[in-house]
Amino acid sequence: MKFLKPFRLRKTLKKMYVENLKTKNGDDEMEIIDVYDKKTLEYIESFEYTDENIIDYIADLHPMYERELIESSTGMLVFSTIGFLIFKATNEEWLEKIRPIIFDKRTEKVVINEVTVFDRRNMKNN
Repeated sequence: MKFLKPFRLRKTLKKMYVENLKTKNGDDEMEIIDVYDKKTLEYIESFEYTDENIIDYIADLHPMYERELIESSTGMLVFSTIGFLIFKATNEEWLEKIRPIIFDKRTEKVVINEVTVFDRRNMKNN
């Protein structure tokens, strides 16, 4: 079995992300965030790409979970997290705006809304 170096593995995974650019939701196209385990690079789940969903999803993460949030239409990394702490972000300006909101939600000053998640792999078969 041939093992890929992390960079090549990520590049291979990006090709897989781009295969399904967008998932149809009726007549409208819904932008999707795919969530992957940062250590194993295994797909976990997906959710609709909105600012509020990203904030609530990150705020609700277990402190030991390491996740990568990937924009499915481009394969670009949006956030890399360790628990609710954001390790890497593609948009630092936006990160500075949402960081206090995530903190307030995490400290229960603001309610964390439930994010509807789904398995995009099952949607391909329909």
